[in-house]
Amino acid sequence: MKRLFFFLLLLSGCGFSPLYSETNSYLKDTQVSVLPIPNRYGDKMRRVIEKALFTNSQSPKNKYRLFVAEPSFSSGDKTITSDEFASTMQVTAKTTYQLDNATTGKTVYKGTIQSVSSYSVVRDPYATTVAKNHIQEELAQQLAQQISLDVLAQLSKDEK
Repeated sequence: MKRLFFFLLLLSGCGFSPLYSETNSYLKDTQVSVLPIPNRYGDKMRRVIEKALFTNSQSPKNKYRLFVAEPSFSSGDKTITSDEFASTMQVTAKTTYQLDNATTGKTVYKGTIQSVSSYSVVRDPYATTVAKNHIQEELAQQLAQQISLDVLAQLSKDEK
């Protein structure tokens, strides 16, 4: 119990402030326009980002513009059985993004992120295709969540 108290005491002195606390005003209205992202996974990513940032991309008063590149997916064999059949495929999703000041056009922050997952390959091609599509959708959501956190962290730095 003493260690926990000491740890919390140290954190309070370092300037640590959780992103999702009620005192952070940049979460009330982040004023970020999330520009359209190509393909169906990009559209889902955009919705996840807008929801996480509490933003209205259509507002003309937004201070920032967020550009996100179309996510790319690459696959590779992870496990191969004795009859040379891939039983597991590993999928890597990758994208880049850039946060610009809407007034000046200057880049505030840019980054590249990736996420990795896998799915089982079965003898039924339809089931394998469904599993692959499901994993790609999950990876797109993971990328969107990571972008949202990165943008929120950057905006919190700018506010301080």
